[in-house]
Amino acid sequence: MGTKTPNYDLNKPVQTDFYDVDVQNENMDLIDAALEKKVDKVTGKGLSTNDYNNTDKEKVNNLPADTNTELGNKTNSTDFQNHTGNTNLHTSATEKAAWNNKMPKAASPTAGHLAALNADGTVKDSGKAAADFASSEHETDTIESAAGVHGIRYYEEKLQVKDGDDWKVASGGIGIKAVVSVDTGSLVTVTDGTTTLTGTSVDSSISFDIPNYGTWNFSATLNGQTSNTVTLAIDAAKLFNISLTYFSATIVVTAKSGSVVTLTKGSLTQSKTSTGTATFTVKEAGTYTASATYENVASNTASVNATTDGSTYNVTVPFITLTVTVKANSTVIATKGSYTYTKVSDGTAVFYLPSTGTWAVTASLSGDTTTGSIAIGSYGAFALTLNYFKIFGVNIDLSNSDPATAVTYTDDAVGMTAGSSAWDSEAIFKDIKPCVLKDGVVQYYLNPFNFAQKADGTTADITSGSAGDVMIEIPKTGFKISTNENTLSIKITDNPNAGADGFRYYAHTRSTEGDRHKLYIGAYLGSVSGSKVPKLRSLSGQSPTGNQTIGTFRTQAKANGIGYDQISFYTLTLLQCLFLIKYKNRNSQAALGRGYVGDNGSSISTGGTDSKGMYFGETTGKLQMKFAGIEDFWGNMLYFIDGFFSDSNRNILTAFDNFNDTGGGYTSRGQGATSNINNWLSKPQGTSETGFVAKEVNGSSTTYFTDYACLRDSSLAYFGGNWDIGDDTGVFRLCVNCSASTSYSSLGGRLMYL
Repeated sequence: MGTKTPNYDLNKPVQTDFYDVDVQNENMDLIDAALEKKVDKVTGKGLSTNDYNNTDKEKVNNLPADTNTELGNKTNSTDFQNHTGNTNLHTSATEKAAWNNKMPKAASPTAGHLAALNADGTVKDSGKAAADFASSEHETDTIESAAGVHGIRYYEEKLQVKDGDDWKVASGGIGIKAVVSVDTGSLVTVTDGTTTLTGTSVDSSISFDIPNYGTWNFSATLNGQTSNTVTLAIDAAKLFNISLTYFSATIVVTAKSGSVVTLTKGSLTQSKTSTGTATFTVKEAGTYTASATYENVASNTASVNATTDGSTYNVTVPFITLTVTVKANSTVIATKGSYTYTKVSDGTAVFYLPSTGTWAVTASLSGDTTTGSIAIGSYGAFALTLNYFKIFGVNIDLSNSDPATAVTYTDDAVGMTAGSSAWDSEAIFKDIKPCVLKDGVVQYYLNPFNFAQKADGTTADITSGSAGDVMIEIPKTGFKISTNENTLSIKITDNPNAGADGFRYYAHTRSTEGDRHKLYIGAYLGSVSGSKVPKLRSLSGQSPTGNQTIGTFRTQAKANGIGYDQISFYTLTLLQCLFLIKYKNRNSQAALGRGYVGDNGSSISTGGTDSKGMYFGETTGKLQMKFAGIEDFWGNMLYFIDGFFSDSNRNILTAFDNFNDTGGGYTSRGQGATSNINNWLSKPQGTSETGFVAKEVNGSSTTYFTDYACLRDSSLAYFGGNWDIGDDTGVFRLCVNCSASTSYSSLGGRLMYL
């Protein structure tokens, strides 16, 4: 807006102002008001330069009849004389109040100084002249900065004014104008969601005056086609140029179902939830970027160039997925740097990871923990299997004759205490359970602290045989036995698939290695019952049977059904490994207990350890011992070991099935000795195939393996110790020196199911 006219205060626009009807109307109102006060012109009559209107005429008509007399009286009055003598000037009440409110002048002011106010409102000399302010702090300031000067600044390419604590954009003189370039005849729509403007383009263009700041969307339609949409955030009064085009293409993004897929091109953004794919319609040609998010993790990004109207383009955005296979209900944690993700497995735990690199994965369940890691180098699918598997081991220095100090723990056994009850909660050991087995099927498990009870505390039948046999269940376990010079290494694992690491599953093998998941061993020395079909049983409160050949016991064991045998060589080997791991000592009588041995007159009935837990031993030789729930593992009576034969050259022959007296069909494991040997064991054969069969016998009852052993040609094997022998009894007393016709009252059998 420009200036005002001097007489009637009319508005005078400047050249750059838009035409404004309101301004014109205001001017017309002012002119009309001024003309209303003028005297109408009458033809033939002239007027002076001073108007004489009806109001003035009325005043004259109201003068007193004797005007001169009245004026004379007023002039000659005392009041008038006082006024003319300047002794009593006349002032109105308003003038009096104005004078009374005037400030007193400053005392002794200096010429040229500026005035200032005291606290009480009186005037004082400021002590400053105008020249003192010639050079101020604003002399070099500029409005072209964030701070600005006196509430005005030019900042971020906008002229802004201070409004309270905020800076706001000052409106420009041209207002807000948007020029839209689009095909001629297009119906263009401009809206901020509240206000909508429309118009038809002419000569490929149309302009709009935008009434206010805000976010405005521009789009157009023509002949059933819809243009792209351009969104502008308008916060300044200036000219905006927008281009709209008619283009349509389809982009199909393949992404994880349930992920949110985003397609972007510049400021254009579309998002959809994938159902395996997400389909987008785009209105502009050009390069689009696709990405997705799932569980707050971003996928890889992919670009697609849409160039042809009506075409379909496909693109895939993969996530980094890590599938961890681990036991159900495990808590699985994947970590890398500051990233940590947690899942609960239902057999697998699937993670969506935010970056490549090496991820550490830990799973835990019921106190067990297993760990692993995986290197991820690209966006895609990765897999990791975790198992709660343990490897327990011992190394034995064969040159050290001390039965205990020669043995050291290795692998997961490091830190464990020999013979400690802590072993009972470790892998393998915690799954060794007493049960009642019938026809190869577990009828119920027993209380490990009292075999006369079921696991739930109710009474169990462990004596009659009607419910089944009392057996010890041992889970599938691999063992690895090796000898390197004077170091004998023994390891066991609960990993059922560690064959590639050298572990053997011979104790759980029938047809192919490791084809059985559970092994069952008689909890008691065998007792034979049944006149029609005698069967070798494992029952409490029975007198163990002797005076039978190995073949007879074999037949009686198999009479229980398919899968039943008397205990075999590799079952014994596994038990010997378990003993060394738990007790870390080659002197088994010293480490666990003497057993029922020595100068006892005869065998005693089974069941003496029913209420003594899974492991029991003492030093008198008058009580039965127990290892892993197996009563009389050594002591009371010897028992045959099947599946083993030493041929005429003392080649060691072993088998997993079809046991016999001659080693027919057995596998040769190599020659064990060049001549018959028998004495205290000092060095075993020391392989997974030959176990603890004697190789050298230079020990004693207190050195090396502290047990008596022998290896003779053309012989079968028996194990343990009986009531009338003493120090030479223990976990390593394996004698290979009996024939198919051997039978003693102190030599019996033990049932096995596999």
